[in-house]
Amino acid sequence: MRYRVAAEVDGTVTSLLLDIQRGVSVGELCAQLEATIGGDWTRGIFLHGEHFDQAADADQLSLSDGVMLSATDRATPLADLAIELQGIAGELAGVHHRLTRGSYTAAPDGQIPVPTASDVRLTVEREGTVLVDPPGTEAVAVNGILIDGPAVLHIGDSVQIGGTVWRLARPSHDSIQRQRVLFNRPPRLIAHAPEITITPALRKPDPAKRTTLRWTTIVAPLLMGLAMFAMFQRLIFLAFMLLSPVMAGFNWIDDKFRVKKERKRNEEDFIVDLGRFETTVAAWRTATRRYLAARHRDLSSVVNTGLQVRTDLWERRPHHDDFLSLVVGYGRCNLPVPLTRQHNDLDDEVVAALLDAGSFEGVSIAIGAAGSSVVGVCGERPAALGLVRSLLTQAAVHHGPADLQIAVITCPRWATDWSWTAWLPHVEGPTGSRLLATGMTDRDLVRSEVGRSPAQTLVVIDADPDDEVATLISDLQTAEGVSVIALATRAERLPSTADPVIVVESAARVAVTHPTKATAIEGLSPAL
Repeated sequence: MRYRVAAEVDGTVTSLLLDIQRGVSVGELCAQLEATIGGDWTRGIFLHGEHFDQAADADQLSLSDGVMLSATDRATPLADLAIELQGIAGELAGVHHRLTRGSYTAAPDGQIPVPTASDVRLTVEREGTVLVDPPGTEAVAVNGILIDGPAVLHIGDSVQIGGTVWRLARPSHDSIQRQRVLFNRPPRLIAHAPEITITPALRKPDPAKRTTLRWTTIVAPLLMGLAMFAMFQRLIFLAFMLLSPVMAGFNWIDDKFRVKKERKRNEEDFIVDLGRFETTVAAWRTATRRYLAARHRDLSSVVNTGLQVRTDLWERRPHHDDFLSLVVGYGRCNLPVPLTRQHNDLDDEVVAALLDAGSFEGVSIAIGAAGSSVVGVCGERPAALGLVRSLLTQAAVHHGPADLQIAVITCPRWATDWSWTAWLPHVEGPTGSRLLATGMTDRDLVRSEVGRSPAQTLVVIDADPDDEVATLISDLQTAEGVSVIALATRAERLPSTADPVIVVESAARVAVTHPTKATAIEGLSPAL
């Protein structure tokens, strides 16, 4: 029989999958626990406050999914514990640390082992309060916001140290045991793009000059007047000769003033239109940013949805446009500004405002993992593994087990990295078996189960470099609706069918390439 349990050793809680045969003793079970997670299990197992020594029969434990097994009788009383640090996303998701008052260091060799952290100091001051003090070289985020100095955390706050997001919770011996709760899922409120169209400010054409002062308008009347005076010897013709150029000059001056007045009025109208245009653009930007934030929520909000069983849990269904749309990272996004119609004669000031208006920073960049897609993730293992865990967490929170089935295929040396997935209801196959393969026998079982469910199936492959991943994917995708996330240390080890390919350059930088489209998005902050 297989059970999803939690095991506590030296204050650290680890979730794992136990395979227990009938008739085994507690001693054999302790040996299995010691080989899997380490620790001293010579005293036997403590379960629900009751002690079972190594000579006892394991059937006496009456194991069930979600129970807490402890190597000690919990010598640290609950009253002495100040906080519980819970890994909710990233490299150490599923790991718990119960801390008393005092100072701790989060580092590879610190009291709180974090592989990619650099001596981040945590001081537990009193129940529910922790002071986090990062060194100048370490990027630490509190509730999703980077800090550059000491910060005080309270119960419910989250802090990202290295490649792991930790959540502060009140200490409880049953905090990670499996619980079933009723929740109401109301009709989904889907975010829609703002229906705002913008009329750009246009300059009116320069007013035309109606009167031009040419030499002919002056010389011709003079010549005609002189000719008439010579013919008729009357002075009135000389008066007409002089008045004609004067009238032409006055008409020219009047037209100059008219053009100047119209030009000034056009400029005033343009300034008014430009102000109205800028106000409309600002409203569109605000509405669009709100839409972008609602379309893909940040990872801490996603994790809290699963922990607190909010009403938006499992809200995405197969008919939704964002089904299996998973956030990879955050970066710049350029969107076209919706204009009433296109114009080719826009003022430079208007063009600059439109370019600035369509550029958004810190926007969630998502990839699609529905259908029969193959997503490749490569990079240094700690950071790449954290990103795949993030993608899988998003999939499990946004999609219910009725619409999404999850399977994990890995190898024995990396089995502990994926033991937490055994707790997901999505990992239960059509016949009730857990779709978590750590060996060839389990892999054959997963192959036989994948594709039998009418739901979309998402398979995570984290295999040995020597494994024929492309052949394995081909075998899995004989059925419709099977998508794959393949993890490797280098891009050349990913299958050639992978599109997109996510290159995790570090814990703070990721790039997404689409080989078939020959496009790439670089410089993203990973969603860890």
